[in-house]
Amino acid sequence: IIRLINISIACVRVNESCTDWFPTPSGVKQGDALSPTLFAMFINDLAKEMKHIFSYADDIILTAETEQDLQNMLLCAVNWRKRWRLMINQTKTQVMHLGPGHLMQHSITLLLGQIALTQPGGVLDHCPVEK
Repeated sequence: IIRLINISIACVRVNESCTDWFPTPSGVKQGDALSPTLFAMFINDLAKEMKHIFSYADDIILTAETEQDLQNMLLCAVNWRKRWRLMINQTKTQVMHLGPGHLMQHSITLLLGQIALTQPGGVLDHCPVEK
């Protein structure tokens, strides 16, 4: 792994022109086959702190039984992010409420650090299953 990262170089292409080659001393290349495995190893300590976390590449999904449980998990994720100096992509971060065929009576608002995540009440979508 270290050898793959240490010998990594890149250039930037704009239209048909490329910059000079330069070293990229950290990280893996976008779309690299090792990315999902390395990310899973990297977030292992976060996964140990949470009961219901799923990850692939650089994405995670948190699941919880209650709003409060999810809020606690988000706080844990924010603290982990700060510890490792990572950014959370606000545009990709969403809340989705799933339940056994009932309408939500109220909206859900959770905090991800200073960011408010809101899932309005009501049905997201309903599609009958065809047999």
